[in-house]
This record gives sequence, structure tokens and C-alpha cells, in this order.
Amino acid sequence: MFPKSGEKCMGKLGGEMKALAKHCGGSHKTVNDRIHIVQCFDQHLRELNIQIQRVAQIKVRHIESYIHERLAQGIGKRTLQNEMASLRAVLQQAGRKQVAEHERLTNKSLGLSGESRSGTRQAITPDHYRHVLEMARTKDPGLAAALELSRLMGLRSQEAVQSAQSLKTWKQAVERGDTRLTVVFGTKGGRPRETVILDASAIKNERSYRFKCSGSDYPFSIVT
Repeated sequence: MFPKSGEKCMGKLGGEMKALAKHCGGSHKTVNDRIHIVQCFDQHLRELNIQIQRVAQIKVRHIESYIHERLAQGIGKRTLQNEMASLRAVLQQAGRKQVAEHERLTNKSLGLSGESRSGTRQAITPDHYRHVLEMARTKDPGLAAALELSRLMGLRSQEAVQSAQSLKTWKQAVERGDTRLTVVFGTKGGRPRETVILDASAIKNERSYRFKCSGSDYPFSIVT
């Protein structure tokens, strides 16, 4: 388990690694995850009474010990591949390239190779989607609206939830015949992106689909 984000139990080493983790860059979530990982590594060293106070003192064996313990805890190899990537990034940021790229710290040497990086998620079937949508319509029209936005416009969940401020702009884009929409709110890392309308015919068919800004408790609804 990672230490709780609010725990203030890090020593000098943990504090230095946390600062380096921030400087490595990435989205807010990536940086936050990286900080949790270095906190976990720092805690591991302290539990073993390994008294080092600087990143410059980290040895290959310290990282090997950490990964071996995590494997013994039953942590998945893909998770540990991500943890090693974070530790390597922090070491690189500190100028410890020789340690970060050491042959004993490759995924293969650490026993972390062999796991597929291919995604395992599959799109839900149309029948399952319709069933979930009907249930949502009876319980929470706002949720149903978010589901329809996600399905028809290729939005991520947070993008759909936070899309109320974009609905009028999107409506105008659809009426112009645009096939792409600019997504601003709820995006990963807060970076605007473009999404392709996945079902343009459904959106263009005014008899079956229209936007309506709502004054009720939920921020928007899509009325069919």
C-alpha cells in the first residue's frame, strides 16, 4: 500500500525525492502517483533502518530490495513496471543515470518482464449500453445525458460530467456540420483536445436528438 498523501513522515531523502518527482513533469495525476511511489520507497528504506539522506546515496541493491518486497506483497508486475519507470525518472532527474540504467535494474533482471502492456478493456455492447441508459434515465437524467455524450461524442467520463459549459458551443459546431469538437473541461492534465463525433448521424437528426440546457438540479440533459 502507498502511504497516505497527507502523511508527513518523510526524512531528508523522501523530501528530496518528492521534489525531484515534481520536477519530472507530467499531468497532475502522473506527478501525484510518482510522489506516492517515492514515498513508498522511502518508507521501505526506513523500515529496514537503511539510513541514507540523499538521492546520491541510493544504491542498486536498495531498489532491488524494494521491488523484491513489493513482489512478495503480491503487487502485479505491470504496476511494478510503472513504479520502476517513476523511480528511474527521479534518478535521472537527480543525475543518477548510471543507477537508473543499471543492468540489474532492467525489468527483465528484476523479474518484471513478460507482462503484456496491451489494454484489456473492451467496448460495451450496444444492448448493454441501451440497458444501462434506460436505467439511468429513470433514476438520474443528468447521468443519462453524460452517458449519451460519452457514447456519441467520444468523451471521457470526466469530460462528459464537466461539459455543461461547452454544450452551447458544441451545439453550434454540430449545426455547422463539424465532425470534430474541442473539449476543454475535464480533460487529462487540463489540456484541451479535439474529439471526433462518433455518431454524427444521430446528432444531426433533430427528430431523435437535441441539446437542452436545463435549469434543474443536473447541469444538462439530452432529450430524445
